[in-house]
Amino acid sequence: MTEKELVSKTTSLMMIHLLRETKNTEFCNDIFEIAPYCSCGDDYCKYCGHSQASLFFHNKTGVEASWIKNPLKNLNMSEYVSVREILDIWIDCIESLKKD
Repeated sequence: MTEKELVSKTTSLMMIHLLRETKNTEFCNDIFEIAPYCSCGDDYCKYCGHSQASLFFHNKTGVEASWIKNPLKNLNMSEYVSVREILDIWIDCIESLKKD
């Protein structure tokens, strides 16, 4: 498995875990924002309308991610990050949930 494939798999698992932890609803705190995939088709929808906001945003690093239906499919990242960086982001997000 290449590093790029490992980053993609790790990131996908992180998104699934965070969605479960936030009960698959739109969630925002000081560390990250996450929302489930939306396909309502409303032009004014924040996630599937014209603007199409990212479904995940990490405030400290600026890393964003989007996917279609499921984070294991068609995951798109705003920038390349290493496996170590993804793990650091994941830990940061999980720790922030413990505080809330």
